[in-house]
Amino acid sequence: DDYEPHGMEAMFGRTKEIAQRIALIVARSKGEDRISRDSLQWAIDYATFYALRTVTALQRAMSDGPFEAVCKAVFEKIERAGLKGVTERDLSRAVKTFANLEPRRRKEVIEALVEDRGIVCRNTNAGQRGKPRMAWFAPDD
Repeated sequence: DDYEPHGMEAMFGRTKEIAQRIALIVARSKGEDRISRDSLQWAIDYATFYALRTVTALQRAMSDGPFEAVCKAVFEKIERAGLKGVTERDLSRAVKTFANLEPRRRKEVIEALVEDRGIVCRNTNAGQRGKPRMAWFAPDD
């Protein structure tokens, strides 16, 4: 039900069937004549884990429009930067769709990510000589 608003509930439709097939394979590999609870539970856990992993990956890749697609690409880059953070210049180099936006639209992308995803900008070389390095960071969820 959690995935119905995103139209992804169908991704779980065959998970039960897949788990049953895996349970049979596991049971036979263990020399069981009948599928045991342990074999079935292991298969259910396995199939569910990979179904959720697939749906999560699809949700990250899917977007409702070009603006959302740019936001997702920029957030993914910021998230992967980790503790190093990423500057807007680095974002422009790494995310071509962001680089191709006019400055006003770039600012809208960043503002949307601040509001929706909680990204923050910090000076990564505070207290050091030279020009400040203002970098964006993903929240520490």
